[in-house]
Amino acid sequence: MAPRLIVITATIEPVEFFYYARQKGNVDEALDQFIRRLASVVKVYRADDINRYLVQHIGKIEPYEWHQCSIPTAAHTPGMYGNAYHQNAGSRELTYGPETSAEHDADGAVAELLSGLAVRSPDVPLALIEGAA
Repeated sequence: MAPRLIVITATIEPVEFFYYARQKGNVDEALDQFIRRLASVVKVYRADDINRYLVQHIGKIEPYEWHQCSIPTAAHTPGMYGNAYHQNAGSRELTYGPETSAEHDADGAVAELLSGLAVRSPDVPLALIEGAA
């Protein structure tokens, strides 16, 4: 099977999700390799009592250090994914992350995700149907 779309839902950031998934599955693969397999990440949040969707497209970026830390301190800075990270020997260098991001309402997020899927799967005709949710 070669699925064109896999949706993973989680209440934690992708880097943290894969960090813990690796430990549970005894997988000895670089954390960066999990992140590079993501095409997009959608963060859902409420602003002014309205659901908003931050669509981030994942790609190769400038390397950064990610350090999982449950208790932020003054030495930690919020990272690209909202996690704490800083430069130290125990950190993990990542080279994949959000290349672009845009905030949308629900319809705009779906449209952006479908257009990205259409670009990655040109052999399958995809189209938005007016009024479909």
